Amino acid sequence: MVEGTKRVVYLFGAGATQAELDYKGIQSNQLISEVTKRVIEKIKDDEKLKVLLRDFTTTDRIQNIEHIISMLESIGIRKYTDIAENLRTLFKQDIENCTMIDGKTIDPFLTKALLELQEARKMHELENLNGIITTNYDSLLDRAFNDIYKKVNYGFRHKSTVYSGEDNSNKFLVKLHGSFNWKFGMPIEVLSDLESVKEPKETIWIPPGIDKKAEIYPFNIIWGKAYDILDCDILRVVGSSLSPNDWGLLSLIFKSQINRDYSVEIINQHHTGEHIRKNYGFIKNVKSFGNLDNCGSILSRISGEVEDTFRLENPLKFWIKENGYDLSKKYDISIYPHLSEVIGD
Repeated sequence: MVEGTKRVVYLFGAGATQAELDYKGIQSNQLISEVTKRVIEKIKDDEKLKVLLRDFTTTDRIQNIEHIISMLESIGIRKYTDIAENLRTLFKQDIENCTMIDGKTIDPFLTKALLELQEARKMHELENLNGIITTNYDSLLDRAFNDIYKKVNYGFRHKSTVYSGEDNSNKFLVKLHGSFNWKFGMPIEVLSDLESVKEPKETIWIPPGIDKKAEIYPFNIIWGKAYDILDCDILRVVGSSLSPNDWGLLSLIFKSQINRDYSVEIINQHHTGEHIRKNYGFIKNVKSFGNLDNCGSILSRISGEVEDTFRLENPLKFWIKENGYDLSKKYDISIYPHLSEVIGD
């Protein structure tokens, strides 16, 4: 790598998937609070499940379905682990329904434009992408990596007829909480969008919570790989508020910054970045959206308004468009179709 080239890592949260849905004009909310509400409605339609869950809590008090699943699993009693499996199925179905049209996963257009932007920056020795870390369970990033790089390297050995991987690939897709399309096996099997893991217990995904499942395979390797690729100059956080509910993720960033002085750029609403910067003192070098390169115009829009009420329609699209346009003034980017379309949109 040429001296002066910045090493970049992205961290994708649910807001990154939401950005793809918004770009496609799909009316669905991926916030965990909204997903929880929809799952609760399904629970209310299942009298047996509703009665069983009543021993633990009332449906009206559930604010985060991931937390309930994690706590039920941690009890270690068959009755409650069975309830957790039912909730896991409902949760998985809701997320998949939001990201699929006519049985097919939506095209992750913005993500592919982002990867093309990084390829253009690499070509001109500006940046080099170490990889993307994500807390999402869907397969949008998998598809984007496969379409742009023709392979997906998860950081561990797997088999797949769709997403091939190479041990020497230098761009990693690190799925901290697993994936809906991962199936237990030796090696782990990665399924296509049209396939589905039939048994919930065979699916490799974990809700962020109190259980230390990150210590078992493949999560021990996955979290180790995340720490490795955070040997970087810039961490760009896309569509995540770095919720204190996911303590493992916050701890990962904290530990990796002890000996690595990288900046943390928040590609989200400006006030979200300001909240992180002001309230997360253990995270160093945080930059809010309006303070990022080519995004300063946001600050002038906020001027005279209350920051918490200002909402940019699609921060990820705006960031890609502005930075892609800035690059296009110096270099020919016509070979990147997704990036070119976002710039011209």
